[in-house]
Amino acid sequence: MPDFFTVVKGRRAVRKFKKKEIPLKTLEKIIEAGTWAPSAVNTQPWEFVLVRDAEKKKKFGAIYEESMKAFYRQDTEFIENATLLLVLADKEKALHLLSTSAAIENILLAATAMGLGSVWMCRPLMVEKNLNELRELFGIPQKYEIVGVIALGYPDEKPKPKERRSLKEILHYEKF
Repeated sequence: MPDFFTVVKGRRAVRKFKKKEIPLKTLEKIIEAGTWAPSAVNTQPWEFVLVRDAEKKKKFGAIYEESMKAFYRQDTEFIENATLLLVLADKEKALHLLSTSAAIENILLAATAMGLGSVWMCRPLMVEKNLNELRELFGIPQKYEIVGVIALGYPDEKPKPKERRSLKEILHYEKF
């Protein structure tokens, strides 16, 4: 397994996957990594919905595509070969979004460490109509906020790293 900093610097948003199913044990191991994220007062507000069903993925793809109309056009074909993971947060728990976002990052890093590709999708969550369609499609109660949908799969592309801002530009000592 690669070292931590190799994983962090090697993680990319992958939107092209091979038509190869990820074993359930591998998916469970990746999701378990998410449960080891820090959470405010140990509330562990996260819940996960794993989606492998082709018809549900197709319906999600249509919702995702519709949600982008107001913003930009992006190919959604990658969803067909991906396993989807909806990541939810219990809105009644303290700092639910921050804690669940940390769980998502653990999942993305675990997938990278295991040789899988992933992408964190948020676009359908920005349009209320699409958000409601996702709630209905996956039976998500109102007390849970959908924080993101992660597509996971065996990568069929190797995206180049994006430029990062330098520490000199963003790190401040003692005051801003």
